[in-house]
Amino acid sequence: MRVPRITEQQVRIAPLPNARQRLSVSADTFGAQRAQRLSQTAEGVADLGDSLGRIALDRVSQERQARDAAERQALQTEADAERGVARWQAAATDTLAGFQSLQGMDAVGTYHVALAELTGLQTRIGEEIGDEAARALFGQQVTRRLPDFQASLGRHHEAQLRAYRATAAETRIQSAVDAALTSPDLMSGALAEIAAVSAQQGETLDLPTEDLPDAVAEKVRGHTSKIHVGLLERLLSQGRGAEALAHLERHRGQMTEADRARFEVKATAAARRSQVLAGYRAIATGGELPAELRAGVERPGEAAGLDDRPAADDGGIADPGTAQEEAAESSASTELSSLADAGAASASPHGVSPRALLARDGATAQAEALAGSPQAALHEDYLAQLDRLAAAGIADPEVHGQIADLLTADYERQTAALQAAKAAALEETYRGLRAGETTPATLPPDLAEV
Repeated sequence: MRVPRITEQQVRIAPLPNARQRLSVSADTFGAQRAQRLSQTAEGVADLGDSLGRIALDRVSQERQARDAAERQALQTEADAERGVARWQAAATDTLAGFQSLQGMDAVGTYHVALAELTGLQTRIGEEIGDEAARALFGQQVTRRLPDFQASLGRHHEAQLRAYRATAAETRIQSAVDAALTSPDLMSGALAEIAAVSAQQGETLDLPTEDLPDAVAEKVRGHTSKIHVGLLERLLSQGRGAEALAHLERHRGQMTEADRARFEVKATAAARRSQVLAGYRAIATGGELPAELRAGVERPGEAAGLDDRPAADDGGIADPGTAQEEAAESSASTELSSLADAGAASASPHGVSPRALLARDGATAQAEALAGSPQAALHEDYLAQLDRLAAAGIADPEVHGQIADLLTADYERQTAALQAAKAAALEETYRGLRAGETTPATLPPDLAEV
């Protein structure tokens, strides 16, 4: 079946008769009020969002301000606490330095005062800090530092207490030593005091119990040795060497090894010196020779039974005799010292030094040359002294030799003086002869012969 096709307009277009078209549509038809309401709602939501945003911003700002204020307060608290600590540190340092400048009993007596001052600084400075948190922080920091200052204070106190006790002990010991040197009757009491103080000193020694008695005994020996050193020096200063040797032998166990060795040498030399001077006096004056010269000087360990108390001070060598003898004694003592300082010349097997042998030969020649003349007397006297010395039987060759040297020194001085006098007389004679004031007939026989 074929579908028909329409190729041209079949219906004519024409308006309707008496027909009028009018549209009347309001905005509400399309939802204007709803849209308005939605717009208003949106505006309200926006306003609400703005309000909420402002509230949030305000809250953030307030929180930030609060944090800033808290941080500022924390910093202020720390600053206040640090300032307080700095003040405390300076005051505590001054207190410690002031205490450490004190010595001995001054430090011991003010320790508790200084400790109270150091402890009280925390309370006094803390009360001046107004903020409670700063005061608490200050207290924490000071509490950590205070023990170091207290420990330093305590160490100085202990050191000064030990020093004070040591000084007090030494003072007591020295008083005991002085008492024993002042009077032999106080010796026993002095030794008891020394033993008691030494025992107290031993208690402060950090030693095992078994070693303590020996340590205390050594202290006692050291202090007691001071007494004997003083007594020995007194005897030696008085020229009493033999007594010094005897005292040394009796009390050697109460002296230190060093003191004992030192005074053995000094006392032996002093005893020999005393013997030399005594022998010199006896030979020079023709007196009796002391008996101990024939026995020699007693060495330590050989001395026997003298009085335990030091001899009275008799001023040294007694009864020097006339002024001339005293001068000769002084000259001999000086000569003996010079011999000791220079070292005595070697003695011959008979105890006579080369110096004395040479002088004896010269004196023999002069005596023979001047035989029968008054001038021979000096040489003859010297030879007679050497003969008496040889016959004395002195046991110690060194003592024998030193006596010979002293006699020789006297002879040499007298010979020199005589020669000087003769030279002066000859000079005066020559002057008189030249001036015509003197003639050979008016001269003494010996000068006339010259």
